[in-house]
Amino acid sequence: MRVAIVSQVLGTYSETFIQTHVDRLPYEILTLHGVALDQVSDGSLRKEALFERLWRYPIRKMGTFNDAKFLVQRQARWLKKKGIEVVLAEYGPTGAMILPACLQAGLPLVTHFHGYDAHNREALAENRENYSRLFAESAAIVGVSQSMVRQLVSVGAPRDRVHYIPYFVDQAQFGAIDPSRGGKSVLSVGRFVEKKAPHLTLLAFSEALKSIPEARLEMAGEGPLLGPCRWLAKALGISEAVVFHGAKSHDWVQKAMQRARLFVQHSVEAGNGDSEGTPVAILEAQCCGLPVVATRHTGICDVVAEGQTGFLCEEGDYRTMAAKMVDVLQMKDDELIAMSNSARQRIRTLFGKEQTLDRLAGLLRSVARGPQ
Repeated sequence: MRVAIVSQVLGTYSETFIQTHVDRLPYEILTLHGVALDQVSDGSLRKEALFERLWRYPIRKMGTFNDAKFLVQRQARWLKKKGIEVVLAEYGPTGAMILPACLQAGLPLVTHFHGYDAHNREALAENRENYSRLFAESAAIVGVSQSMVRQLVSVGAPRDRVHYIPYFVDQAQFGAIDPSRGGKSVLSVGRFVEKKAPHLTLLAFSEALKSIPEARLEMAGEGPLLGPCRWLAKALGISEAVVFHGAKSHDWVQKAMQRARLFVQHSVEAGNGDSEGTPVAILEAQCCGLPVVATRHTGICDVVAEGQTGFLCEEGDYRTMAAKMVDVLQMKDDELIAMSNSARQRIRTLFGKEQTLDRLAGLLRSVARGPQ
């Protein structure tokens, strides 16, 4: 079966789940990408556009040429020419962009929501009319957390077409670790943006240091809050205990998890409503067997089992987060190893290939047009 994956952000380092769909779905995958959704791997859309623009130039000069309509026609023609049977759009706004071409080509569209696109109030307001049509015309809609499913239904998505399919974690890529060998090392991985609240992670760690002065925090990621967080660490007097690594590769993150005792993330709802889907880094940490201390925020609640695979606190409550960090850092080795084993088992049971990629593949097949 031929599937077109449509994404404006294909290849972005923080969007690893999209690349996972491209690499691991069991179909022939073709991609349509770029900000305007006018790029494909063989460059055929742009070559076609250049050719057609030459003979359409006089029409444009007369003021009767519609660029948006022209792009939709090219997209639809490409989808049909390539024998696409179903389209998977990554993020809601992308689904709204490709919907006209899908309708013109007579192809079913599955729209995969991931986070801000379902929660950010500005994005929801900007896309109100587009989402209304998208919800009406999409063959299926995917949310990556139970709370996102509820959110999508609350903003107009038909409940019978919204499917909960979390992200996939390949345990073969994340070997089991022994967190008791991680000393007092704490790891945090994520973009330095408001909804990740790295400043609150720093405040929590600062409190934890009062009980465990030998603890160390490694933070990987970049974003607009990186500079302010460096200054906050200086202001708190904890700069020597914190390492800011900047953006790091997936391989680096895997190795960093091997040397840590604990993973932390203080996700919150941003001022504009922006929220997480299900943080991939938390899934990967639990897959390794790292205990996680995080917040009761969207999909995190689906992943972390309170007291069994980690601990949760309320958003903004950095003091409770600090106390839970201390609990894990001081935990006896046998208790820590039991928590680690529980984390890996939970990932295997709820977030393995069968529960995620296979379900997404089945959903695509169930709505596809053409030979099955």
